[in-house]
Amino acid sequence: MAFTTIPLTIVIFLGTILSVVALLYMIFIIIKYLIYSDSVQGFATTMSAILLLGGIQLLSIGVLGKYLEKTYAEAKCRPIYIVHESNLDEE
Repeated sequence: MAFTTIPLTIVIFLGTILSVVALLYMIFIIIKYLIYSDSVQGFATTMSAILLLGGIQLLSIGVLGKYLEKTYAEAKCRPIYIVHESNLDEE
């Protein structure tokens, strides 16, 4: 886990998907209310709001994690390549 950024990418992806699904669900609830004049039950609006906020939080945490990963990689000052041989060992 220390040398990979895949979990951060997964969190960003899941946050984006969850936010989009929650936003579509909210739009569906509004359209359903406007067309059928059904009273919106509290469960549907509460769940859509919780999903939207949860998705935004996941997305934000993923973006912050990516930023910290880039900062950590820069602070390590490790090269992005692997040296097969070194002439320093011969001395």
